[in-house]
Amino acid sequence: MCFASVMVSISERESVCRSTLSRLSRHGITPVVFTVDDVPLGMENCRINQQTALRYGAEQETDFVLFLEDDLEFCSFFRTALSQAIEQDRDVITFYLAGYSFYPASLKRALRSGGAYLPGVYRITNHRRYFGSQALLLKIEFIEHLLIRWDDGPLDTRLPLFTDDIWAYIPNPVQHYGSRLKSTWSPHGKSHYSRSYQQDE
Repeated sequence: MCFASVMVSISERESVCRSTLSRLSRHGITPVVFTVDDVPLGMENCRINQQTALRYGAEQETDFVLFLEDDLEFCSFFRTALSQAIEQDRDVITFYLAGYSFYPASLKRALRSGGAYLPGVYRITNHRRYFGSQALLLKIEFIEHLLIRWDDGPLDTRLPLFTDDIWAYIPNPVQHYGSRLKSTWSPHGKSHYSRSYQQDE
């Protein structure tokens, strides 16, 4: 099975996007970047850009689309995690989880105590409250279903409305710049970051 890759950004974050692309290129991935102007800055602008990127991805001869935001770091096993995720053949697999809310209880305990766990793809908990579109592997059939019904709101808040087949690769191979940068789409965006990301030595 193969995948296409897309990235969304806004023009004022050109340097941030360029840095993310440079880091991603080390994994042999060069996404098509969809950039919109800074104005109007808001959720509607966000949705339109996300839909444009996913529509492009769905038109490619591929099985999955790797959807990325522009402010990410990638650990050394990102490509391995991506390959393993593709093999799972799920509607949605995220490579980033904010906070602890979506981890299964046993993994949450292990992360907080520094305990051991088996890396891999796990079904998230609290999927109805899921948020985060930093790095997603989306099945083409699900994208087609989503695009028909998605008429408002940003991508991450729409996902749990149309599928409960949402999984995550843990430990997360992707980290968000959220603690350093404002949200792409809101000047008042809250910082958030992965609690399971493994920084390369």
